[in-house]
Amino acid sequence: MKKKLLVMVITCIFTLSSYAGAQYIEQFNMEKNLDSFEGTITKRIDSISENKNLQNILLSQGKYPDEIARTMDLYLDIISKYSIDDTLLNLMFTKAESGWNMEHMLEIYQFIFNGDKDFSKLEKMYELGMESNFNGYWLESVYCAASDEEIVTLNVEDVYNYIDQGLTVRDISLANKLCFKKIKNIKEILDEKIQGKEWNEIIAEIYNDSSLASGTFTEESGDVILNVARKSEIYNISSKNIYDANTTDKLTEKVSQTESQINNIISDVESTYNFNVDPENILQLAKEKIPEIEESTLQYYIDEGYLIRELEKAYEISQRDNISFDIALSSEEV
Repeated sequence: MKKKLLVMVITCIFTLSSYAGAQYIEQFNMEKNLDSFEGTITKRIDSISENKNLQNILLSQGKYPDEIARTMDLYLDIISKYSIDDTLLNLMFTKAESGWNMEHMLEIYQFIFNGDKDFSKLEKMYELGMESNFNGYWLESVYCAASDEEIVTLNVEDVYNYIDQGLTVRDISLANKLCFKKIKNIKEILDEKIQGKEWNEIIAEIYNDSSLASGTFTEESGDVILNVARKSEIYNISSKNIYDANTTDKLTEKVSQTESQINNIISDVESTYNFNVDPENILQLAKEKIPEIEESTLQYYIDEGYLIRELEKAYEISQRDNISFDIALSSEEV
């Protein structure tokens, strides 16, 4: 009996030690991945900034300072986080030099990355976007049009039908984001949700990440879970090492530190290459371009994130259609 008890104790100790060892190795690999990620960011940004002068390309296209700043911010964010393939990046620069809008290409890249990662569709999606003048929900539309297979979509009646069954607009929006992974279509996702499946279970299947299906995530919103799943793909570490229920941003301290470090590096690069813009200069330019609009109104919409060119377009629409400037800003043409 004592011998059996001793064997059980030894076995238990060995099992616990193995588990603790596995946990330690996983934690070590997670920190190593993030440290490596941080270490390569500056190198990526510096090497590309030296060889590819995107700022000059944008200036040659007649872009305003606020357009250049927004494009550069998105560009630096993508090359620092997404490990974009050099061949694809070179193609985007070649297209930008020929007049294509770099911001739209970057938006397409980000959309595909969060979807099925079939980057061969990028050129076709851009060309289709040009046909619609990049208006409305153009990313979703051109993605569906550029796909070889038919993409299941919702009409207005479908939306009301799902809402009548107890789903919310946020549920439908989340399902729309998830369906572009091409694991489940939007109706399959929403039908599963109606049948009682939790968001963490649905997202775990779509992202093939069993840790998301654990009880840890059952109390979280689908948006929080999707954010964790996406960061898991970016940093190439397990979702359970991304998520911390006790923090404001729901991220572990190490991940938050990495994100802060990325943002600091981007800010330094923007300052070094003079990508930042003075808000006062933007307001002054807006006043010069649209003198008919009151300064306080221009300031309000600039603070809301509108570009000068968008404000110009809204003013043109307001004059053409004899509507207020505020209403014109909500037009799909802006």
